[in-house]
Amino acid sequence: MRLKYKLSLALVLVAAVPIAIVVLVLQQLGYRHLLAERGQLYRTEADAAARNLSLSVDREVSQLRSLLRVSTVVDQVLTSTNETASKLTDEQRRASELEVEKSWVSLTSDSERLQTILQNPLAQQLREFQVTNPLANEIFITDRYGRVIASTVKTTDYIQSDELWWQQGAKLKENDVWFDQFHLDDSAGVYSLDIVLPIHDNSGELTGVMKAVFNVAPLFAAIPPPLDGRADQVDVTNSNGAVLARINQPDYKPLSVSLSTAVMKKASNNGSSGWFLTTDDTTENERMYGTASTQFGNISDQQPQIYIVVSIDADEVTVPIKKQLRWILLGSTLALLLSLAAVLFYVRSRITGPLELLRDGAQSISESARLRQDEESAANRKQAHQVVEGLREIKTGDEIEELATGFATMGSRVLRYHRHLESEVAAKTALIHQDLEMAKEFQEAMLPGDYPKIPSGPHTGEHLKLHFWHLYQPADTLGGDFFDMFQISEHRAGLFIADVMGHGARSALVTAILRALLPGLVEAAADPGIFMEQLNQHFLDIMERSGQTIFVTAFFIVLDTKDETATYVTAGHPSPVYTNRSNGDTDFLFKGVKNQPALGLIPGAEYTAHTRSLLADDVFLLFTDGLIEAENAAGEMFGDTQLLKAVHKYRDLPVDSLSHAVVAALGQFTQNKAMEDDLCLVTVEATGAHSQ
Repeated sequence: MRLKYKLSLALVLVAAVPIAIVVLVLQQLGYRHLLAERGQLYRTEADAAARNLSLSVDREVSQLRSLLRVSTVVDQVLTSTNETASKLTDEQRRASELEVEKSWVSLTSDSERLQTILQNPLAQQLREFQVTNPLANEIFITDRYGRVIASTVKTTDYIQSDELWWQQGAKLKENDVWFDQFHLDDSAGVYSLDIVLPIHDNSGELTGVMKAVFNVAPLFAAIPPPLDGRADQVDVTNSNGAVLARINQPDYKPLSVSLSTAVMKKASNNGSSGWFLTTDDTTENERMYGTASTQFGNISDQQPQIYIVVSIDADEVTVPIKKQLRWILLGSTLALLLSLAAVLFYVRSRITGPLELLRDGAQSISESARLRQDEESAANRKQAHQVVEGLREIKTGDEIEELATGFATMGSRVLRYHRHLESEVAAKTALIHQDLEMAKEFQEAMLPGDYPKIPSGPHTGEHLKLHFWHLYQPADTLGGDFFDMFQISEHRAGLFIADVMGHGARSALVTAILRALLPGLVEAAADPGIFMEQLNQHFLDIMERSGQTIFVTAFFIVLDTKDETATYVTAGHPSPVYTNRSNGDTDFLFKGVKNQPALGLIPGAEYTAHTRSLLADDVFLLFTDGLIEAENAAGEMFGDTQLLKAVHKYRDLPVDSLSHAVVAALGQFTQNKAMEDDLCLVTVEATGAHSQ
């Protein structure tokens, strides 16, 4: 934060203290009183809605009880059914029940068994009750054993004794009632409330249980809207917070939203009714809630089934007090702004203005310290000199003037030293560039200038012929990839490729070491395994004397045009790609050679050579990992699959064109993104004895 803003902030804080005191007083005397008044209002609204809903449910229960009291058919059917069942043993009754239960799902409406339940006099009486009580979507009665004996519709199960509602109903006293949680009833197909009543005979013994499934949507719709029209949301929820209905939204789909856990927890803590403020999780706005709960039935241990939640945005509640605060804040702000403008003018002219000049001087010196010699750097140095000299014009008569004079003197010295330093850096940089160019030319000179002619000597027309080509692109001026090819005999050639870890001058120096070691190992090249073992040991000896730890992956192959064999060995290097122009076979030369460590890691490491046939039209593409590990803009590597596709596609091209085509495919994949690693490709082709 800038100094002038800090001073302004200090002034604002000093002036804001009396304003804050006024606001706090208004909040204590007005804000809390207003919230309490509105909270009690919405609590009353919710309580009235809960009572209204409870009375509606009680009316339905009363009508069900009247049906049981008035109907003589209920007692007759239950008495007959229970007496018949009591004559059976428990095993006989269970067997009979199981037989009906197994076939229950497959029973159709015209089946005789189902007709005895849906069309008996008791079922007819239940349907007549539905006509006068349209909220009852489904009613059925079971005997004392839980078997359905009469129903308005086919139930999902015949045996109901394993259901929670039946077990609860069977335990009820004569005038008790049990309510299930509001839920989507599978049988009735509505969002419903289950009302369960026990049926007892004159002696008080349980003879059956009635269950009525009521569609509660009309009950919710009958809840009147709140008297305070500003309450924008009246929700009917279950104990989990799922919204069953919204009184002011007739098109609301039940259970499509839920109130937050925080809201339901506070509603539960309020007991039967209360009010509170909390944040709405969906809008992140604070809302006022008035809540009331209702428990249907007369079982004391049942939890509340329904909550009525009346809510409004807290900002709407506090509109009157906010208007008063707005006028107070407006007047105070205008006075504060006028005072702030006067202070800022003084601070700008006597404090922050001179300090900004000092800052500009420091930035100019910093921007000119680039150690570059170009037009932009020269312009920055000239500007810095002008700014530093301008600091001597600051006249404030205090410590700021003394600081400006001292800074101007120091800045002039720094600029002079920097000009001298730039000259030295430029001279040393030119020398480094010269050395790097010489090293680059030296490294290029180490690469083979001419390809070996194989076969050579007499009888050349009787054997296969070898043709070579290479591409080499270092990531920096100097690279860590290296290859060599040399003639072992008239009909044998050795091809060596290596990749030093990393790239740059350090890796390039290692390639020079390898280049110096190879000529002394030509005699051992006839056996690639011995060749690689001796190269590894010589390289390790040099690295141990230097105290450095550097490893090199390498691959060496000997091609014999007389015996028509290819013998190769790898030291942790990627497998070359092999293709044959005649039969189209394209694959990696080897896959997973074990115990073949890179050079420079393990003293006395043993390397095993492998031999395969050398055929006319065979092509071998040797490469370093810079080819397959090159990435495109999405971070995807070129990889083995892309390489195989490219080689197979262009296999009929000459070796030079084939190498360029593979590199072109790589460039298309990476969209010519700059290479992060060195790239080296060496291609060798075996042609027939009489081909050119």
